[in-house]
Amino acid sequence: MPRPRPDESLRRRRSRGRGRREPIVFDVRTALLLGALTTLLLGLLLAAVGRDFAPFLRPAWRLWLRGNLLQPAGFVLFALRGRIDDVLSIVLANVLIVIAMADYARALHLLMQRPDPRRLAAAGVLATVLTVGVFTFVVDAIAVRIVVASLVMAGFCLLAARAVAERHWTQLAAANRVTAGVFVFAAAVLVLRAVHTVLYPAGIGDGLHSSNLQTLVFGAGALLPLLCSYGFLLLCNARMQQELVRSAALDYLTGAMNRGAIEDLGGRALTRARRRGTPCAAIVIDVDHFKRINDAHGHAVGDGALREIVQRLRDVLRLEDGLGRLGGEEFLVLLDDTDVERAGGTAERLRQAIRATPLALESGPHACTISLGVALLHELDQSFSDLLRRADRALYAAKAGGRDRVELAPAPRLSRA
Repeated sequence: MPRPRPDESLRRRRSRGRGRREPIVFDVRTALLLGALTTLLLGLLLAAVGRDFAPFLRPAWRLWLRGNLLQPAGFVLFALRGRIDDVLSIVLANVLIVIAMADYARALHLLMQRPDPRRLAAAGVLATVLTVGVFTFVVDAIAVRIVVASLVMAGFCLLAARAVAERHWTQLAAANRVTAGVFVFAAAVLVLRAVHTVLYPAGIGDGLHSSNLQTLVFGAGALLPLLCSYGFLLLCNARMQQELVRSAALDYLTGAMNRGAIEDLGGRALTRARRRGTPCAAIVIDVDHFKRINDAHGHAVGDGALREIVQRLRDVLRLEDGLGRLGGEEFLVLLDDTDVERAGGTAERLRQAIRATPLALESGPHACTISLGVALLHELDQSFSDLLRRADRALYAAKAGGRDRVELAPAPRLSRA
């Protein structure tokens, strides 16, 4: 029988080798270290760009930054299990990762202007410390540690998702959907890990073995900070845009709406009242003898007086009532769905709120009064300017009548051809 040529033998060996390729094994330690590296780089990036954030964003930014620094530290310690002390690789590693997840949830609550769940976060961290400590050094039960830590982190993920999903899913902005979706997915993976551990505790090993579930869990853990940080930056940008729009509509000194915003609100209130067939009213307010405060104490004290006056007016008004500054010491209040009796009663309460107690100025207490003109929407008012003009005339009547009083505008007269 003829012997095969050398090149033919080589081709046969290569073909046999291609049929017996070794499967690719997912290495948990490598995934943890890669996840730690990417999260750390994100943390450094956030630290660099966060200095340009507006002051109102910085509390949330600090918490998110801390999470992006604690989580890689926990990943590295976890990857070193069996090579360093268990206090570091088990207890401290789990605690750092749980604190990071709590920081993410707290940061999103602050960013979305929701109450800080600080106590809930502290309770979750404490539960993790006690569970991991007891079931590491008192009773060696890795299954209990995995179940408790996974469920606590899943809870923080759901808490974070809830912070950004304040409306129905179809009404959420893209940034909210991305961030909430990532956290919900992470919570589902963590719950799956806890359930699998309860059902199959014998296959846990040291927690770093390779399996399909481990690939899903630690792969998600490596990608979670990247995706969530992207969502966090999108949310920060959206919040900045909202703040710019809000600031453009507010008076810089008092925080009330500026003239353009309050008149625009008045026009929409008039249209809404006519469409629904409900009444609405406008109250124009002038601070009596305000020039005397500026002349006697300076403009800084006068500015403080205006801010306190606006705060007192807000304390009387309903949340749905509009309050704006027309200019100087003159203000406008819009009352939706309000008849003449309620409008007059509101104006009187506003007058009493200023008159009852002297203003607490830097120079000392200062008695202050206001004059008010009230106008109720009439069918002859063709625009909001007509309503505002009648309220303004009523204000002049109140000032001419001795100030510190409320005057009601008469109904407009039908002009003769």
